[in-house]
Amino acid sequence: MKNYLIIGGSSGIGKGLVDTLAAQNEQVFATFHENPTAGEAVNVSYHAINVLDEDLDMSFFPDQLAGLAY
Repeated sequence: MKNYLIIGGSSGIGKGLVDTLAAQNEQVFATFHENPTAGEAVNVSYHAINVLDEDLDMSFFPDQLAGLAY
């Protein structure tokens, strides 16, 4: 299982990518800004962030990423 970070994973293309990776049994860390989402899959976690904030809480990031989508 690889780790993927999807910035904007609660809607549109980002949500589609989250769903695709989750179906492939990958570990997905997704973020949202305005559309809170609860992950249905155990391998998906959603985190609220605003990429424009100077003090981002990135404590949920894994040590290694296999991919990033923004």
